[in-house]
Amino acid sequence: MFEGERNKGGSPTTHKKRVRTPTRDMRPRDLDDMLRPRDTMDWVILVKRGVPARVASEAMQRFRLTQHEICRVIGIPVSTLNRLIRGDKYLSHVASDALKDVSFVLDNLLQALGGDADVMNAWLDALNPSLTCAPRDLLASRDGRDLVAATVGRACHGIFQ
Repeated sequence: MFEGERNKGGSPTTHKKRVRTPTRDMRPRDLDDMLRPRDTMDWVILVKRGVPARVASEAMQRFRLTQHEICRVIGIPVSTLNRLIRGDKYLSHVASDALKDVSFVLDNLLQALGGDADVMNAWLDALNPSLTCAPRDLLASRDGRDLVAATVGRACHGIFQ
């Protein structure tokens, strides 16, 4: 019931109006769809509805990550990811958000390094003085991904610390 409606007994309800989520049909077909939304609202809807688990497989191939690495970053067990992929299911909104974030960071890094995934992985594994650790160690948390993204951004603009 909405505010102002009357219940069966005739007294007014005290419920607040429900806010409806926009109904755009935004399910990414692949990793590229996820990385290049039309606007910010598409990202909000995408994460809320969930990303197809097969997009995680595409991310593993593009960025040359292992299943264990991608699962550690998105916070789900390997067996769960395999089950979701086999059943053509969707990731949870938390895992979808993490996959979106890490894919965006790694895609920017890959572009900055000329598209070579081997060089990208070597950079992720090397000790970074501005981060005081290897960037790969920071990808499992939102704050860590933000630090890596900021470091990549500074490096792209020639700012080294």
